[in-house]
Amino acid sequence: MSETRASVRFPATPPKVRECLLYLREWLHGVVDDVGEVELVLAELLNNVAEHGYPADTGGDVSVTLEVEQGALRLEICDQGGVLPDFLMEHKTLPDPLDLPEGGFGWPLIHALTEDISYNRKDGVNQLQCRMPLSAGPEIGMTEAV
Repeated sequence: MSETRASVRFPATPPKVRECLLYLREWLHGVVDDVGEVELVLAELLNNVAEHGYPADTGGDVSVTLEVEQGALRLEICDQGGVLPDFLMEHKTLPDPLDLPEGGFGWPLIHALTEDISYNRKDGVNQLQCRMPLSAGPEIGMTEAV
């Protein structure tokens, strides 16, 4: 990991997702003011891959890259699991909690907390990218007002 970029690859299982989130949290503390929002987005994206991306009997890896660029944090998630359904990219507003069974808030939360979200599948690899605006601090090259 560097000051402006972090990258990790791991097996797409719930326990490894938790390990990855703990690992990336340390890096995030030096980069963003609201680590919780980034962790929430990462947890939703990575748990979706772990729970739905690969058939239970095959498994596979997932890679995460976080990079600071132009006042935002770019997130990229790549895996070789199943194709992401188109309708997930269309949900942009939070649903009424009374209209949903348990769960179902993940993708609306991702859309609410990110911008420029895109999905591409090429040569069997899923690539999801999005950006989260940063409140930059001194850790990434800005100076505090005196």
